[in-house]
Amino acid sequence: MKNDFDMARPKNSSKYKPEMDSIAEEFLASGYSLEALCGHLLIDRDTLYEWTKKDGEYYKGSFSEAVKRGLDRGRYFWERIGIEMSTMNSRKRPGNFVTWIFNMKNRYGWTDAIKVKEEVTVTNFADYVNQAYAEAAKENHKHRAPPKKSR
Repeated sequence: MKNDFDMARPKNSSKYKPEMDSIAEEFLASGYSLEALCGHLLIDRDTLYEWTKKDGEYYKGSFSEAVKRGLDRGRYFWERIGIEMSTMNSRKRPGNFVTWIFNMKNRYGWTDAIKVKEEVTVTNFADYVNQAYAEAAKENHKHRAPPKKSR
């Protein structure tokens, strides 16, 4: 009786075939994700990551470059759709803006707001408070109406 280990590929064999480079690039350029590419190529995510990891043991340079080009072309695909939907070409490209916006937020990290984080290191709290007070007073003074001249 054979088990799963008996069915494994020989140690130095790979599912990778050179024709996968162009398949991957065109598939991703059509707007699909990396995870969808795995399903299309019948490989798991770990295999895809190993093939594209530059210093990895299983790195496939031409495949990795094809994936990068495909992802860049895929972004162009999605942005072009948004531009066509929001301009006069909307008759040519009708669509749902809400769906498109969620896609861009999830896929490319787009956000509605910018979060600003400011770090301040205070070594002498009294000096910091005095400086802040002086700046606020100066700013307040700028916005005051000039004094009225007496007659």
